[in-house]
This record gives sequence, C-alpha cells and structure tokens, in this order.
Amino acid sequence: MRFNRRNWVKFFDGSSKTTTIRLKAVPVGHKRAWAGSYMKPELLGEFDVVRVDAMLFRNLIYEDAVADGFESEEELRCELVRLNPGITLDTPVYIYHIENPVNKDKKTCGVDSGRMGVGMKAGVQRESPNATTARLSGVLPGEVDTPHRTTHESTLSSSRKTTMYGKGVDR
Repeated sequence: MRFNRRNWVKFFDGSSKTTTIRLKAVPVGHKRAWAGSYMKPELLGEFDVVRVDAMLFRNLIYEDAVADGFESEEELRCELVRLNPGITLDTPVYIYHIENPVNKDKKTCGVDSGRMGVGMKAGVQRESPNATTARLSGVLPGEVDTPHRTTHESTLSSSRKTTMYGKGVDR
C-alpha cells in the first residue's frame, strides 16, 4: 500500500493515527507500506489492516479526520482531493483500520495492539479516538452509534455481503 512519508509518520509522532482512507478496496491482512516512485520504491514499514469501512466521500466526519491523523475534517478533505483529483462527493471511499504499524527501523506504535508505542511510558496504553470522544461526551462505551459505516465485504460472511454498502452507497 502506498503512503507519502508525511502521512506514514503520523502513526509514530503522537497524532493518534489509526486509519487510512483510500478509493480502492483491498482485503484485510498484513500489508507493507511503500513510498517513492514505482520504479524505485522505498519500504516504509508494515502494518495490519483489521477492518475496512465503506462510505461516500460526503459522509466523512470529524472523527474520521482525527483517526486519520488530521486536525480537521476540512484538512482531511483537502488532502484527499489533492491526492485524488477526480474525487466527488458521491465517490465511495474505504477507511482502513490499522493496527501494529512497524516502521522499517522496527519502531512500533501501540495503536490498539497492547504494545508500547514510541515515546510512551511502560504500562501506559493510548486511548482510541472513539473511546476519547465517548468519554468526553459522557456517552458510555458501546453507545456510540455510527450508522453511516459498513464493513468491507472481504470481512463478512456471504450471507451479510448484500448489506455491505448500507445507506447511500450503491453498488
């Protein structure tokens, strides 16, 4: 999977990046992060994609931006338009939920993995952005509802694939 360095380092710099947003769907599993040209690729590191959510570009919200390492929804949208000039409000996007990112120099980040991240004290784990939002808003865990989200079909049984795209996304 291709990354630019600026977005890859967000996994390790305290930005709380736990996702990446793409226009193409790929199956969950272990992936490598690459930068540079296709003629001279540079390995940045490795990570695990544990879940893929599908939605329309128009349905991205502030929480999606924060989980992708951005400070605002506008900043996220500008970056996606810069990287994908043909994107429209009705373009399907895929949010890849990432765990266990490892930099090529073997630095790890403890994003929902239970491992200690770079610059963290032993025994201290990061709180996920959803847990932080729920805690700050006074909502109990399990009560946070995101009805616009659906899971990518590669993670579903065949009986659930018909409901994969959910509200607003046509196949």
